[in-house]
Amino acid sequence: MNKLMDQLLAEYSTLYDYVYRYVRVRVSNEDVCRDLVADIFLKAVEKIQYFDASKGSLRQWITGITKHHLLNHWKREKHTFALEDFDLPIMPKFDQLEFDQLIDHLPQHIQQLLTWRYVDDLTYEQIADVTGRTPAALRKYFSRLYKKLRNEYEAY
Repeated sequence: MNKLMDQLLAEYSTLYDYVYRYVRVRVSNEDVCRDLVADIFLKAVEKIQYFDASKGSLRQWITGITKHHLLNHWKREKHTFALEDFDLPIMPKFDQLEFDQLIDHLPQHIQQLLTWRYVDDLTYEQIADVTGRTPAALRKYFSRLYKKLRNEYEAY
């Protein structure tokens, strides 16, 4: 175990930067983000004996801890919002960079949903646990959102 702890300490600054950025993209409040990152590293220290290098790198292992910790945080926070109330802006013609910038300007709740689904690869069931919506409602919402984004993009 001391060898594993030494490895964690040796990679701490690199891992800290990685975990902080990972969490910061997904949590808008910086103080909450810092608290979550601290909790994640405490959990990593507590569970270091379960790290198995044959199953992946230390970074992959701590990413798993981070994802689970964020899911638990979101469940506790119970992010709720009415999916029907989302109104997307009309989108001009754009390239990939402009598209990325446009996504940055979407309302925070839409960005969060898109991040959970397409960046974090959460299932509809996992997102439903966090938002309090049903998986069926989320599937329908994402289907409509995708069609709207695609149609507006193709219109230009």
